Amino acid sequence: MALQSSGQISVSDINTELGRGAQDTHAFKSAALGSYGAINTASTVYPNNSAPFQISEWYSYDHSASSYTNSHYLSFTRGDALRKTAFSSPFQLSGSQDLTISIWVKKGSTSANEILWDLSASQSNTANRFFLQYHYSLNRFVARHRTNATNYDRQWSLHDNNSSIGCGTSSGTKWSSSNRGNVNGDDYGMLTIVYDASQSNSVNGLKLYWNATEVTSTASNNSGTRSTANVLDFTLGNNNHNPTTTAGGFSGDMDEVKIFTSALSSSDITSLYNSGVVADSANSFSTGLHTEFTFDTDTSDSNGSFPTVQTNTATRTAY
Repeated sequence: MALQSSGQISVSDINTELGRGAQDTHAFKSAALGSYGAINTASTVYPNNSAPFQISEWYSYDHSASSYTNSHYLSFTRGDALRKTAFSSPFQLSGSQDLTISIWVKKGSTSANEILWDLSASQSNTANRFFLQYHYSLNRFVARHRTNATNYDRQWSLHDNNSSIGCGTSSGTKWSSSNRGNVNGDDYGMLTIVYDASQSNSVNGLKLYWNATEVTSTASNNSGTRSTANVLDFTLGNNNHNPTTTAGGFSGDMDEVKIFTSALSSSDITSLYNSGVVADSANSFSTGLHTEFTFDTDTSDSNGSFPTVQTNTATRTAY
């Protein structure tokens, strides 16, 4: 059984998790270096074998965790999309429904604005939708929670947040296949949008995390009044209302798309990030997880919230 994720952990707890006697002599350095048994790196989190060897490094460690290897991802060229529809609304866009959407992205070429994901009430209009866009000309990420044609949004310039994003300090240096920013060894980064519905000001209500680091500098924001709209469509890689357009289409690869019906905390996202490894939810933070797309078997989401395929022009690709 994995160790708890917060609060007090005793030395005997760690010994037990490592398969030792509860009362055995314990040195945190020796434990973290694997002197008492190999550290299981298949666990969501684990001690990284470096100082200061603190007890908090063992939060959520699971010595018995099984390994997981991603088999497929979804690849997009501009004009591609995966658009899926629900039979009935699994949740709402509103001033009371928290949401978190997380994706792993490997950026392709860029020449115009791009929609990464779009949660919408319908395809017929754009009055009620929640989306993440890369705005090419302004070099910004835009997260917009839009209800009854009123915008509640926040925008982050990449060049003003170079310390967390890593794409450079010039507005003319765009996010692209040659400038992906701070990514892992496979050139993927994790982008997470957190929507806290309790916050009237969008600067507090919308947060962007690049990998496990919050992007803090705001370029622009709108805090319009929010109403309620049912979510029925979810589109990856393009606009929901026009999923074949090249004007808003995304170029690149996506994996492990997760929708949470809760506002994840910073520590939750650190657990989700999992030290830069693209991981299945079985090996990552899953509290409040509503559904996910892993693409390992097909393009279905895990709990069937969006069962009907309307557009599927992206390419499911093996690693």
